[in-house]
Amino acid sequence: MKKKTYVLARNYPNLGKRLYQLRIAAGLTQREVGNALEYSSAQFISNFERGIAPPPADKLVKIFKLYKLSPQVQREVVDLMHEEDRLLSEKKLGLKLPPSGGDRSEFLRGIVVACVHLCNISSQGDQDARDVLAEAGIGKRDLVRAGIDVDDIKRIFPGH
Repeated sequence: MKKKTYVLARNYPNLGKRLYQLRIAAGLTQREVGNALEYSSAQFISNFERGIAPPPADKLVKIFKLYKLSPQVQREVVDLMHEEDRLLSEKKLGLKLPPSGGDRSEFLRGIVVACVHLCNISSQGDQDARDVLAEAGIGKRDLVRAGIDVDDIKRIFPGH
């Protein structure tokens, strides 16, 4: 019988590589980090470092303290995570979004167009649109500040 092969998407390769480098520089093993973060296994740390998933925010803060990272390096890690979140959202939406630091209003307009389209194509579309926005870290206030059409915002966030 042929053995099954599973392939996990590596959506955060640069973040993973950087977390690996920082752990090595701190002189810690994956097991030590896993124990310090109260994980039952070092597999979670391996998954972070292979870019399969980013650490949750509460664990990332603990990693910063455990590795004794400077504020500049902490910012670098957060920026890497945001950039890879942007790339992942771009891939899921099938859009080419501006890089970080670009015109956020135009970026948000592109997201809203895609989300309104999701709302219009299925009954589950409203929730899908909200999920996409949440994954990209975009809230209703961000859309209002960017001057997004109020009707589009109401379509995505009914009752708000």
